[in-house]
Amino acid sequence: MTTSIREGKVEVARFCAREVITAHRDTSIREAAALMRKHHIGALVIVDSEDSESLLLGVVTDRDLVVEVLAQDVALDSLSVGDLVQSPLESISESTDIWEAMECMAELGVRRLPVVDADCYLCGIITLDDILEWLAESMERLRSLVANEIWQEARARR
Repeated sequence: MTTSIREGKVEVARFCAREVITAHRDTSIREAAALMRKHHIGALVIVDSEDSESLLLGVVTDRDLVVEVLAQDVALDSLSVGDLVQSPLESISESTDIWEAMECMAELGVRRLPVVDADCYLCGIITLDDILEWLAESMERLRSLVANEIWQEARARR
């Protein structure tokens, strides 16, 4: 998704993934791992119910499963994803500027943040990969600008 250099604020709503895989707090560790594998994702947003107005509880990552469960030699059936959720849940508004989202991730030491709408309902998730993709596209536009400037200058001197 390309953005214009003239835009100013670039909202995370333009770059966040809108299809978010969620899991109920009682989801087993095995089920969580299977969901991540099935959907090729590294994190699940944990909720307290299955309806559209469910309360967001947190995010559980594949790293959480490895570091907090497998590496601790905890019995997989003794925990649910709700046991791994850390409070308080950090999320950002869909109108947050992408630079602010990046700063927030850096301050929190996270690679993913749930994105909420004006009513605080989950509407997406923004990841470090999403931000890196935007930065790469922006850098490509700058490279193109410099190349075009050089070409224009060379053409003017002929």
